[in-house]
Amino acid sequence: MELNSQKEPTPKKVEQTKIDHKYEVQENGDVKVIQTQVLEFLWAPREFLSVYRGNQRALEETRKSMDEEHMKKMQEQEKKILDEMEVLRPIVEESEKLGKIAYEKMITEGLANGIKSRVALKEIDEAWFIQVWGRTKTERKVEVMELLSDEEKQKLAKIIGKLKRKKLIK
Repeated sequence: MELNSQKEPTPKKVEQTKIDHKYEVQENGDVKVIQTQVLEFLWAPREFLSVYRGNQRALEETRKSMDEEHMKKMQEQEKKILDEMEVLRPIVEESEKLGKIAYEKMITEGLANGIKSRVALKEIDEAWFIQVWGRTKTERKVEVMELLSDEEKQKLAKIIGKLKRKKLIK
């Protein structure tokens, strides 16, 4: 019996749905992608073994020849990928924008919390103020000051004044 005249194995039952993509941009800029596809195949044992052996033969044939048909399929796949990238581009831009805002907010709040804990101490943590507050950009200092209470601002001003008199910070 010739290989070409053999009947191709088929599953007893196939149920499928199309692929469905949903994209959501979270508040912090993360992108949630939901992809849904369901395929159910019910195979007889001998048929499934035939599928496996067919895949082995297909692998050998693929390794032997990369013909024009393969190149055509690759170009179609490339087009699909480019189309998907066009869909994703605005989502990525929004995600990056929101991610940057969330990151800046986290840095500012972290710095404010660090100052709050340091001004509450009885002794001045000079090293922290020199390394952290002294290197902080003016724009961020303004944002941090908005998060501090009046009492914390006064304590911070005293500490900064002492460090400036000692010429430890500018």
